[in-house]
Amino acid sequence: MFICFLGIQNAHANQGLAKADSLFSERKYTEAFEAYEDIFIREQTYTPQMLLKMSFIKEGLGNYSKALYYLSILQQKQPSPNLQEKINTLANKQNLRGYGNQEEQFVRSFLTKHNSIVTYGLFGSTALSFFIFSLILLLKNKTNYVFLVVFVLGMGLSYALNLFITETKFGIINNSNTYCMSAPSSASTVISLTDNAGDFVKIIDKVDVWYKVEQEGILFFVHQNNILALP
Repeated sequence: MFICFLGIQNAHANQGLAKADSLFSERKYTEAFEAYEDIFIREQTYTPQMLLKMSFIKEGLGNYSKALYYLSILQQKQPSPNLQEKINTLANKQNLRGYGNQEEQFVRSFLTKHNSIVTYGLFGSTALSFFIFSLILLLKNKTNYVFLVVFVLGMGLSYALNLFITETKFGIINNSNTYCMSAPSSASTVISLTDNAGDFVKIIDKVDVWYKVEQEGILFFVHQNNILALP
């Protein structure tokens, strides 16, 4: 029964995507975006071409925060140097901040895509090396604590790498003139006011309706209505 439901849902999404693509080909961009957005939100699915088209439409309308949002989602799922360059070029043209560290974002996206392979590969190679070296020492009746330290460090590195991949999130400021607060409260001190929508930030935490974010080494709080959090 559940499989049948998924089949119906996928068929509905495919029909909606075909309709949206047809509207896009006819240059009915507003209607096409509404159809794409319906699939994106209601069906919670998307294709790379769909995200590129949604970004194209929003860029044409001057909504650079949304344009960069869809490109950034695609970059996280399918990291590409060319796509990252397109993101940075668009951001630089609009004088947006937070997109400068291209290397970290690309590496993080690549590791996210290959999370299991990288983590388990590192864990497996460390464990195998420990087993082989321990066997050699056992046969020679020797004890060597250096390799034990190396093993522990290897396990620690695997754990830290997994945290690096899975626990760091990013977002894009969605509205211009957004208040950057010193605490998760509208009564707190205003640190700054964003000039343009579209700035890229690292999400540290969420407190009620406030995101604690970091940008260029500065920590501040932004209301959730002003952030497009990347999934």
